[in-house]
Amino acid sequence: MAWANYGTRSVDGRLKSAFFAIFPSVCLTGIYSTNAWASDIPIDYNDIETIEVAGLAVVGKDNTTGTVDLITVQPTTLTHAFVLPDVIATTPSSNIRTNSRGETLVSIRGSGDRQLAGFFDGASVNVPWDNRIDLNLLPLSGVSLISVSSGPSAVSYGGGTAGGVIEIQPMTDQAPAVAIEVGSGQQRRVDASFGLENNAIDLVLAGGHWQRDGIVAERGTRSVFAASGDGLITNTDRKQSNFLARLSHDYDGSSGLAASILYNTADYGVAPEQGPNFSSDDARFWRLPDNTYLLATLNGHFGITENISSDIAIWKQTFNQDIQSFSDDTYSVIEDTQEDRNDTYGVRTVLAYADGAQRLTINGSALWSRHDQKELKLLTNFTSEATFTQQTYGLGFDYSREINSNLSTVLGVGYDVFDPRRTAGREGTGRFSGLNVVAEINYRASNTWLWRASAGRRVRLPTMRELFGDAIGRFMLNAELKPEETLQFEAAASYQTEAMSVQIVSFLSVADNTLDQRRVIVGESTLRQRFNRNGSRTFGVEASGEMQLTDRLSVDGNATWNKHSVQREIVDNSTRRLYLSDRPNWLARANVAYQLGQHTTFGLNVVYRGEARSQDGEGNFQQINAATQVGLALTHQLFGVTDSFGVALYVRADNVTDTFVEPQLGLPDQGRTLRFGLTASL
Repeated sequence: MAWANYGTRSVDGRLKSAFFAIFPSVCLTGIYSTNAWASDIPIDYNDIETIEVAGLAVVGKDNTTGTVDLITVQPTTLTHAFVLPDVIATTPSSNIRTNSRGETLVSIRGSGDRQLAGFFDGASVNVPWDNRIDLNLLPLSGVSLISVSSGPSAVSYGGGTAGGVIEIQPMTDQAPAVAIEVGSGQQRRVDASFGLENNAIDLVLAGGHWQRDGIVAERGTRSVFAASGDGLITNTDRKQSNFLARLSHDYDGSSGLAASILYNTADYGVAPEQGPNFSSDDARFWRLPDNTYLLATLNGHFGITENISSDIAIWKQTFNQDIQSFSDDTYSVIEDTQEDRNDTYGVRTVLAYADGAQRLTINGSALWSRHDQKELKLLTNFTSEATFTQQTYGLGFDYSREINSNLSTVLGVGYDVFDPRRTAGREGTGRFSGLNVVAEINYRASNTWLWRASAGRRVRLPTMRELFGDAIGRFMLNAELKPEETLQFEAAASYQTEAMSVQIVSFLSVADNTLDQRRVIVGESTLRQRFNRNGSRTFGVEASGEMQLTDRLSVDGNATWNKHSVQREIVDNSTRRLYLSDRPNWLARANVAYQLGQHTTFGLNVVYRGEARSQDGEGNFQQINAATQVGLALTHQLFGVTDSFGVALYVRADNVTDTFVEPQLGLPDQGRTLRFGLTASL
């Protein structure tokens, strides 16, 4: 578990050419050792404050490795994010896309979305059946801190982390706050939160509701992607409500207990893959009228002796969804239905010994999960029911040491086991297991320069869905799947002064037995099947920085270039080149904020997505063109001048040039949108 106490430094965004035009001196991102490297640069406009840290955060406190972005969520903003994807998108190398199942996922540094581990208040949020979660199911109501880790992450997180780690920490105390918003696509939203405190006991309650009639299509493609003629991308309406309650008690700072409940319910449509590269026979025409997520956690920190402490998290997760499959994009005739019921029980624990400049932790985790699936084919009146269960175990050791005042190291070793138990009559696979290793060294050359190098080995074990799921007859099973093994390397340097901070990170990922999917022709049908590629490679450079140009003008941004390659292998068409799908070669973002006066702030945001390759309905790779989006925002503070008190009005325009953006072939992003809102806090 990571209860790290990091410093504060504001970093948010990345662009390509525009970024380097505005920000020519910023080609690096800050990797630094927490509190001593905290920046006092005032960025009053931004509610998403990204803190770049890496390496050994605080010796004797945490064995942190890799690059970590800490994001604090404030009540007043120019970004006005209200779901997790909007926040994650601001961090370096994070590629957000919504797939053909309607799940909004993130790929960091070109990794697979099932390689990403997510945690809320110490508990895993990933649904074990598929080892991922729709990020839209994790709202920001009642959230205070989000940590996004990339590169070789600490072994204490367990397996399946080659793609990064996202940790969400709820608020421990909260003044009353409310946000109201309306926008394009008939979007409307309300969020509220407040907290109560009595002695050392804190209670936080938060909740919200948002809905939309659909995502606004780019004007030039409305005839293709907005079949209903209303300018909205087909079948993208959504209703969602969420609630968070957290009760915590602190015992003199050395020990504490907390219990939390996170609940989300959603009703939404899934955009079908459309356009010239897809036929209606290959598209999903889905709706999910009942989608609920419940996570109950109990966690604590216990100071056993002066040198020994223990952290533990216990949780119960329930995830249920109903899928309706229709015959066409009129959504009038239901052909098939599927009911998924998931129940999971988990525990994570860390026992730590800290003595001066060294720290040793022993961490363990265990998880049991059950997936019940009921399918009904209405046209033939055929019903099938299946039950799957799995067990996962992990054990690891982390050791960190400060060799001298300028040099520190971290070493971690872990072992994970995945055991499919009940497989609903499918061919069994036996257990899967893998060894995870990470090593890192940090060197502080001066008060302004810090250097770091890290390496790791990560194993991504197949999921139950990959092994046994057929997605209402769309997939052919493959019981021969093997674990995916990834070697990761990272080298970084950072420079920071009171006026600016910059960092550059070079990274390399080498994967064997890469888990992917292919098209298989069975009779007159084309099915999809998971399989192991020979391997894949990803290398790139990630740059970030920020600068306070004047008392009123601030600039920050980051950019990532990466290159992906797939090892040659025997395929039906040996001349066909293989790619990793939906991985842009550039991801960049730049932000400019100007304080117009005591109460008004103007913001400019530019986002660039580079070219990528994506599979069409025939399984061939098509090029996705690069695209640049521009956003504008204006916030006016009616009352109060601090983040802790005030009433503000805002207006935000996204993709003001109405650019066509396609994160995944046949599934475009939104066109030009407007949002108007009010925030109030006490």
